[in-house]
Amino acid sequence: MAIGLEDLLSRFDGEQPEVALMLVKAPLGSVVSGLADTYGTLPLVEGAPVRVASRQETIVETSGWLAAVEQRDESWVCVYVALGEVVELERDLVRHVGADLSETLSTQAIAFSVFSPALRDDETGEAEGLKAEFEAFQEGETTDRVIFTVDGPIEAFETEGRELPETETVSLDLAHRLFADRGIYVPACSPKSRGQQAWLALWDLEPSRIGRADLFRLRGSSFFEDETLTMDMPGLEAATRAADEDTASEVGSESADAGEDQAESGRGWLGFFQRIFAGKS
Repeated sequence: MAIGLEDLLSRFDGEQPEVALMLVKAPLGSVVSGLADTYGTLPLVEGAPVRVASRQETIVETSGWLAAVEQRDESWVCVYVALGEVVELERDLVRHVGADLSETLSTQAIAFSVFSPALRDDETGEAEGLKAEFEAFQEGETTDRVIFTVDGPIEAFETEGRELPETETVSLDLAHRLFADRGIYVPACSPKSRGQQAWLALWDLEPSRIGRADLFRLRGSSFFEDETLTMDMPGLEAATRAADEDTASEVGSESADAGEDQAESGRGWLGFFQRIFAGKS
């Protein structure tokens, strides 16, 4: 059986598959609770339907949906943060949240991204090739860190018990091995929505392998400004309104208690981004 990551990357629309994933070695309920307690987010679709994708279907932009997926008889929960174009903020997100959850839950976590750098070669003017970033955490501390250009050189290789590949260039097979070494299967799946429905589309795997999938949206994050999908599911309008009321209430508390309480008032995803990425352009 393929390790899954290869299947996932092969299902993208186009030749440049980009992903930002977070994996946590814990039950899905613990991961969801950790996200809710720390960042104030809750699943908008809990126990989402799982549907087999057709061979013609490809993975495209997920319009702000996240999916937390638990497989039967597997100890790692996969959280799909970005599928399609991956921006720097999303890469930072999986690293910081992965580290936080590994510490909060006293477990292991992994942040993994494949992305197209914005930089271009000074001589040719062409965009650099895909890059991959892999960082593993144990109770909040980094244990492994690997960064490389796909079909190019390795930029960082800090691992425990693994030797630096004896080649000048490496492919995504290196990332596949990093997951396989840990016995992790990354399902080829993607959150999808249409009209009044939202579900998890699944490729190359029987739906019975999925124990549960919860779908989220990032509330308050500056790079997800399109809120139209919050109206696609029954009950989501009320959830969105409640989240907005909570945010307004917190802002009011900030104004009233500015000073000592200001640091404590920045809750939810908006507060998280303000705390973590303050001062970044």
